[in-house]
Formats: sequence, structure tokens, C-alpha cells
Amino acid sequence: MKWLDKLHAKSGWTDLIAITGILLAVNLVYAPRDVGWLKLNPSPWLFLPMLMGGRYGFVPGVAGAGVAVLISLFGVENLFLDTVLREHGYHYAMLLLIGGISGQVRRMFRQREVLLYAENEHSKERLKKLDTDLFLLREAKSELERMLATRDAELSTLDTEIRRLFDTEGDEIFQDILLLLNRQARVADAAIYTITPDGKELTRKALLGSDKTLHYRLYVKKEDMIAAALQKGTTVTVPEFWEAGKTTEHDYLLVVPMHDYTGSPIAVLVVTGMPFIALTRKSVYLISLICRWSARVVEITHQMGNTSRFIGGIETQRIFTAEFFRQNLRLALLSWKKHSLPSTIVLFTLPHASKSLQSQLESLIIPNIRGGDFPAELDLPVPHIAVLLPLSGERGTGIFADRILNACRRSPEIGGAVEAQVIVLEDFETEDEIWAEITSHVV
Repeated sequence: MKWLDKLHAKSGWTDLIAITGILLAVNLVYAPRDVGWLKLNPSPWLFLPMLMGGRYGFVPGVAGAGVAVLISLFGVENLFLDTVLREHGYHYAMLLLIGGISGQVRRMFRQREVLLYAENEHSKERLKKLDTDLFLLREAKSELERMLATRDAELSTLDTEIRRLFDTEGDEIFQDILLLLNRQARVADAAIYTITPDGKELTRKALLGSDKTLHYRLYVKKEDMIAAALQKGTTVTVPEFWEAGKTTEHDYLLVVPMHDYTGSPIAVLVVTGMPFIALTRKSVYLISLICRWSARVVEITHQMGNTSRFIGGIETQRIFTAEFFRQNLRLALLSWKKHSLPSTIVLFTLPHASKSLQSQLESLIIPNIRGGDFPAELDLPVPHIAVLLPLSGERGTGIFADRILNACRRSPEIGGAVEAQVIVLEDFETEDEIWAEITSHVV
């Protein structure tokens, strides 16, 4: 407020002179024989102390009254003190009184203004500090989660949570996906819908929070935001929807299509509620990433398409196709680039052995594969199994490889010849480089 005080000090005398000049000019034009408007009640000269006191305070208000009194003396015929006080004392007293009262009123409001300004500055400082603390807290939380995922601690969020989805049976997996999104991305109100074969209707499979706008059945042609997400094949958020020039009002915050490995939509996530502070570009990426991995789990648990073949007729022991493996490899590489979540590939081979031993190698390795890992047979000339360990760090990969090799050594025929190569995805920039590394190792 100091700059206001300086401004008032400099402009106060200017305003006093300007207002006095204006009033005096009007007075001389309309009442030249009544300088000071002593014969007019109330006198327009009351404006001078009122304006000066109301804007600048008590002293300037009284000063304005004093100037008005001095000017009015020019209109007094008899300047004897007793005559002046008897005839015009009330008028002069009112000028001084109004100037002082106006100054005091201004002081009262000024004190309130100073108090509000101080409270506002204090609140701004607290808000700024809270914003900084919140930013640091969120960054620390993200870094902790990344470190836990890298080191494979039990509290590791994404790796452990996604693997647990493989233990879900039937349509309960959709509800587990929503709970996972709630824990990881603070999604509060959302639903997952499956798509009818004709692509026109959506049926709700799971609900989290309020169902006010998340009805059991939706029609794609009536839901522009869902239709846009299905057409684009990517996540559509509210800002993107508005930028597209859509005028239809929706309560949706974002819509995420969930695709199978061929790119066909199998479900749609619709989010209508989450904390404003949690709705950031990074959280949208995280939600999309979780939906991509969850779609893989849905695809496997519901046996959609030809993604794998069973080993020895046991449903829990399967080996995936090379195309399905490659799609998951792309997703794992994206997870590293977008969120610094590491993944690895462990390639088990029988060097210089006949391809006819492929089934024996599979019978040794596949029973020891964890849920959530993706073993696959690739187009390689020797017996092999490539296992993608999504969202797993170095420690977990080393334990996994040692466990498989120890199990293989129990076979007197081929166990001792099995070799393992660990390929860390963070060492490569593109999928083709990873594929070249796998091929070069076999060669």
C-alpha cells in the first residue's frame, strides 16, 4: 500500500487546485456577486472538503474546507470577525465539519482495505507455498512408485497390480480394473462398457462411484465423445472434444477405448469424476497405459481370438503367438518411454539343437511362468522361448531367470544346455533394434 500513499501525496495538491479552480470558475460565471455561494444553501463549495476528505483523509479534508472558507471571504462585505462569525459562522463550521467527517469515513474504509489487502497477501503466500508443497509431494510420489517398480518391491504398484488381474475370473476383471484405476490415477466415477458385435451399443460391465450419467446401456450414435474415441482409436479428453468443435454437452471427462492385439475395440472406459488436481496430461497417459495392459489381460482371460496355444492340454499353461508377443513388446517399450517403467525379455534357447526339441523345452519352462508374463515362440531356427516380463526391473528379472534355469537343470537330457539371455528394453530406442538383438543372439 505504500505506492498508494505516495500517489496520494503527489496528486493531493493537484486535485485541490483543480477542484478549487473548477468550482471558482463555475461560481464566477453563474454567481459573480456571490463568491463562495454564501447566499445559496447548501453551498456547492461543500463538494471541495467532501471530495478532499473522502479521497485523501482528515487533514486534506480540513485543508479543502479552509480553502473554501478563504474564497468565501471574498464575498463577505463586512470582514469584521464578529460580523463574519455571526452571519456565516454556521456555514464555515459545516465546511470544516464535513471535511473532517469525510476524512474519518475515508480512514475507516482505508483501514478495512489495508486489512483485506494484508489478508489477501497472506492467503496468496500460503496458497503459493501449498502449491509448491503439493508439486513436490506429487513428484516424490511418482519417483517413489518408479523406483519401487524398478526394484520390484512388493509395494510396486503397476507391476503387482496388473499381475493380480490375471487371477480374476469372468467379468469381475472389469471391476478390478476400475479399482486399479482408482488406486493409481484417483479415478472416482467411471464405468467400463463392452461393445456389441455391430458396434452400435455399449453394455455396462462394471461401475465405480455414481451411475447418474453412466447408464447401463448406451448408444454410440448418441454419445459423440464415445464415438470420437472409437473412431480415432485413442483416448479423447474434454479439451480435445471441445477443440473439435463439438457442442453436445456431456459429463464425461475422458473416454478410453480398450483394444485387442489386432486393434479392434473390445471395451470402453468412460470417466465422469476424478479430483481436478489429478486430471493432468500425465494422469491421462497413465490411465491410457493401464487400459492398454488391462485389455491384454481381458483378451487372455476371455480367450478372445487366436492369441495363444495350450501346452499339454492344460488351460493355465499356454504359449503366445509371435504377433501377440510383438504387440505387447510395443506396449512395454511405450511404458518405458512415457512413464520410465522398465520391462525385460528373457530368451531361453537350446543352441545348436534340433527344432524338434521345442516341445521338450516348453514342457520345462512354461509350468514355471508366472501369471502376467508373456512366453512366446518366435520365428527362430533353434528351440527357444522368449518371455516378456512387463514392468519388471533388473532384480525381478534375475530372480525369474535363475528360477527357470534351476528348474531346467532337473532334466538330464536338455536341462544343462539351456541358456538364458536378458534383454533390457531401456537399452533400445525402437522395436526393430530389440528384434535384431534377439535374432543376432540366436545366430
